[in-house]
Amino acid sequence: MLKVHVWQPSGNMVGHASLSFGTNYVSFWPEDAAGKKDLKIKRSHPGSFISDLNEDIEAEGNRYPTTITLGHL
Repeated sequence: MLKVHVWQPSGNMVGHASLSFGTNYVSFWPEDAAGKKDLKIKRSHPGSFISDLNEDIEAEGNRYPTTITLGHL
């Protein structure tokens, strides 16, 4: 079962997204804080990888993501 985890921007946190499938976990973190200028120029951000959901939650200031489960894929 594929799960999509999304942290919305909050304060100075830009937010990010991750995917989990079984024991596999992939997380994408933007390198810099986003601002209005980033949306206008559609700048992309290199990311870094985090090993599991709990590490992501801690890195997001103990904020839990919105998680969507996609079955039957």
